[in-house]
Amino acid sequence: MVFTPIRRDADTERFFESTQRREFPLATCTACGAVGGPQETICYQCGAAELTWSTAAAGAVVRSWIVMHGKPGADGTEPPTKVIVIGELYEGPWWWAPLLDPDDRELADGTPLILDFAPAGEELLPAFRLAPDRA
Repeated sequence: MVFTPIRRDADTERFFESTQRREFPLATCTACGAVGGPQETICYQCGAAELTWSTAAAGAVVRSWIVMHGKPGADGTEPPTKVIVIGELYEGPWWWAPLLDPDDRELADGTPLILDFAPAGEELLPAFRLAPDRA
């Protein structure tokens, strides 16, 4: 499991309904056209309260990342390693999430990503994978 189990509430209902369909919701301001993430309740740019909802195209690029090294097992087994990526979705918003199945390729600013989903108890949360066509 990539995430610890979580539960939805009234404030997260729209988000989890979307992620269960393997969709990442985006908010677009009807006043200025700014595109924000799923946490938006008003436009982050102009403050307007009218937002419309759409689904992200499922692509992103790396903007930053961190590698978290775990503690080795008592029997000397390799420690678990997690890579958390800050990805800029093609539509503009940035989102941080685990990189699923990282490999030996080096990450760099601009590395192409695919938006995916990973279980968190009964919910699905956004995560990233490296795009397969990366050279």
